[in-house]
Amino acid sequence: MAQCIAKCIGSDQSRDKPAHKLGSVSARGEANTWSTFATAFVKKDGSGYIEVTRDGKKMHRFEFPAEGDKTTEKQKKGGKA
Repeated sequence: MAQCIAKCIGSDQSRDKPAHKLGSVSARGEANTWSTFATAFVKKDGSGYIEVTRDGKKMHRFEFPAEGDKTTEKQKKGGKA
């Protein structure tokens, strides 16, 4: 049974073209130009990441924990809440 959905919309000057795919393990979406690549990835537990690269170099990466995980990024690095 599908627990994830990947939605996307491609746009021209005159219309939008939506699409979607279901997945039982994860969902991944990408939005790209010739040199900029943005990826969003979510597992069925709610954890995942968003990453942006340009010309092969990572510009940004944001990771998030599973749903219900109250651990902060600071705690994961050994700090106090």
